Amino acid sequence: MGLRVFFHILTGLILDLSKILIYTFHYNYAKKNYCDKAKLLYSDTDSLIYEIQTEDFYVDIARDVDLWFDTSEYPKELQIKK
Repeated sequence: MGLRVFFHILTGLILDLSKILIYTFHYNYAKKNYCDKAKLLYSDTDSLIYEIQTEDFYVDIARDVDLWFDTSEYPKELQIKK
């Protein structure tokens, strides 16, 4: 197997794993927790953009923030309580 073929197989595998992760989040987190109050507006290979109707999103995600959310660029003042 040539390097080019290996690269194409690996790229396909990575994209497939990304899709699985995105779908898992959508159906097992967003839809499960918000039902019809979560509207998927846009998706890409590595991101989902939602409109979510809730009182306080940060309170909602607090228990799952380390598992599902990248908050590395959030301001330090925004304390998401776990």
